[in-house]
Amino acid sequence: MLASLQFLTPLTAAVVGVLLVGLFIGFGLLRWVGGPPAAIARRWGLIGIRTAAVVTLLLILLNPSDVSQTPGPIDRPDIFYLLDSSLSMAVGDKETRFDHATRLMREADQATR
Repeated sequence: MLASLQFLTPLTAAVVGVLLVGLFIGFGLLRWVGGPPAAIARRWGLIGIRTAAVVTLLLILLNPSDVSQTPGPIDRPDIFYLLDSSLSMAVGDKETRFDHATRLMREADQATR
């Protein structure tokens, strides 16, 4: 059974607009309940640091990536087989279990070439 990935649909302008309106309403409610900001919160250095933090977070959320694919040599993987050589592998009517297993390994090896 193969797994499948399903992604959410991209954000539309309407959804972004509703989210922004909700954000502004929430910010307004917080300002109304909390009162005016303290004088220390209006210093330009702190405003600059906060702005830099918000811009950095937005850049991280945009998830910029640069993907480059360089083709390389394709090597066949090594396959190791482990067979039991006990007396029970010698049981069989026309061919032994061991012979049957080695024949299947050879057929699989030839099919992958």
